[in-house]
Amino acid sequence: MTDIVISEREWMSVRFYMGDPEVVSGGMFRGGPKAYNTINALLHPGTENEKDKAREGRVIMIEDPEHLDSYLRIIRDIFCAMEKYRMQKQSENSPRQLTCRIDRASSLDRFVRNRNCVYGFFSTCKCGFLPEYAHAKADIVLLEVDRDETVPWLDFEEALGTQYAKPEEAEILLPFGMRIRDMEQIPLTEREKEIYTDLNDRPPCGKWRLSVTMPGFSPVPERELRHLHDVVTDAAAVEQIRRSMERLSAGRDLSFAEEAFYGEWKKNIQKYLCGSLAAVL
Repeated sequence: MTDIVISEREWMSVRFYMGDPEVVSGGMFRGGPKAYNTINALLHPGTENEKDKAREGRVIMIEDPEHLDSYLRIIRDIFCAMEKYRMQKQSENSPRQLTCRIDRASSLDRFVRNRNCVYGFFSTCKCGFLPEYAHAKADIVLLEVDRDETVPWLDFEEALGTQYAKPEEAEILLPFGMRIRDMEQIPLTEREKEIYTDLNDRPPCGKWRLSVTMPGFSPVPERELRHLHDVVTDAAAVEQIRRSMERLSAGRDLSFAEEAFYGEWKKNIQKYLCGSLAAVL
């Protein structure tokens, strides 16, 4: 089988998302080394993810329509790179493996409430749980993730080689939009309770094994895609979102009208992204 080529732009988007200092400082993208916080927030419904991050001191920020549009392109580029990588590895009959993630208990609750859908890019580790990720989040759970052959993925260490800025993380990136086929609770060991304490020095709330799959995205006609793009990148809308993100990052509540606008804007972003990526899967 002919090699499936991940483009240079796709690689740059991947490296920016992972906070590679060379790419972050190169001027191609805005948002700095923690831009992934905002990029992932765009892929979650409503404001709950933003509120979780505010409690942990993380900042969510979009400056203007061009800034937002660059993040939408980054999301598409990363997803395409992951699907190309999956296809290449499938052609090589590469074995799949369990990967690990430390997440918020609130995120796991939302997965279940929202029809077992996984929102946001899903960063996992092929070398077990990383204590520093536990210490950076509040009210955590330990997750073992078993992906099936339909799920796009990317092994940063193998794919990027010497360009991988954080080899100690041994990251396997999984996509937004996955569905949880099965969820099994696993007992925590006493060692896990001691090592993986959260930012408030509390042990994990529990441990689960998730079996995930990738459904197809529903195609959206090109005319509707263009309309959705115009709606979400409208200057007045982005300015309202910028102010809302500022309030949320400061730990302040939105008004009912602001919350409703924010939620609808997010829905349109997610419909646009899924529609534009429907042909990739």
